[in-house]
Order: sequence, then structure tokens, then C-alpha cells
Amino acid sequence: MRNYKIAYSIISCLEVKAWECQVEKGTYQLPADSTFKKPLIAKDGYNVIYSNGKWNYEKIPKPPKPKAPTLAELKESKIQQLDNYHFNSSEIREIKINDYFILSLSKQGRDLISEQIQNLEQQIKLNVVTEKKAVFEYFYDKKSFKITLNELRKLLIFMLNITNNNYVVYKNHINTIKNLSTIKEVEDYDFTTNYLKNQKLEIK
Repeated sequence: MRNYKIAYSIISCLEVKAWECQVEKGTYQLPADSTFKKPLIAKDGYNVIYSNGKWNYEKIPKPPKPKAPTLAELKESKIQQLDNYHFNSSEIREIKINDYFILSLSKQGRDLISEQIQNLEQQIKLNVVTEKKAVFEYFYDKKSFKITLNELRKLLIFMLNITNNNYVVYKNHINTIKNLSTIKEVEDYDFTTNYLKNQKLEIK
């Protein structure tokens, strides 16, 4: 069986085999980038490296401290947070009808109500139904309730008032954030104020 000695990679510090020379007994052939010298024991905060014919500890440099954001960067981040709140927060993007049914205030939600009003008005015009019997049945979470044409009109006005108000609030917040002059003012700024939130409407 061919003999070998344990050597060590100067790159990985792992053991490698230095095989005995078959021609010259007692001589062992070191693999490339290896040494017979045993590496130093691993030490926290240091790399073990091989240089100048011996193993040494090399201190691992600490990562640089993250650069503090500029005033402009903080303003941009605050406006992004505002955008996320304005366009995605359920407390200002939804209304509750009869304390149960949820209706979105998005354009799609407003268009749904507007289209139903137009459909009912067209049916009345064609004498398909009378105005008193013109209703829209709204389904939500496996339940439904009927809304008359007049109630639909009130609902649409209610939705538009909320969205118009909140859009003005949104634009005002953007302008205010842009005009803030210190980092602390930006960090402390509360962009959720003045919004119409968690609005409810009772429809009989």
C-alpha cells in the first residue's frame, strides 16, 4: 500500500495527502499550494493565512458603517411610504355598508356602482322596471342585499366625496414632505392625518 503524509492546503486550511515518491522512498510530494505545517486554530475575528513560509492570523476588517441617508433620500422614502398607505391601506380604500358589506373605493369599485346606476336608469327609460322597483343586488362573502337606484346614487356620492377628500389630503402631504427642512421633521412626519378612514354607510 502506498504511503502518504498529511499536508494542509494553504488556501482552505484543509487536510490533503502528500504521497510518497515511488522512485525515492521516504520523500513525499506536496500537492500544489500546500504545506506540512499545521494551520493555526481558528480565532474569532481573524482569518488564518499562510505567508512568508508560516501560518499567521489576519484580522478581518469591520464592515464600514452604513452611510446615513440624506435629507432628499429620507423625503423620497417617506413619500414612498405615503404612496403605499394611500393606495393600499384598507382603512382608506374600503367602506363598510350596514356594518358588514365591504366595498372598494378604487376606480373599479366606483365604476361598478356607476355602471349599475346607468343600467337601472336605462331599464327605467325602456319601461322594463319602474324607478321604485329598480334595484341592484350586491353580493359579498356569500351574502347579498338589495340597493335601490336612489340609494345607489347616494352611495356613489358618498364614495366620491371620500376619494376626492383623500386625494387632496394625499397631494397636500406630498407637498408638505417636499418642503420639510430637517431630517427629524421628515422622520417624525405623520402622513396618516386628515384622511377619512374606516368610513361606514347605512343603507336600509
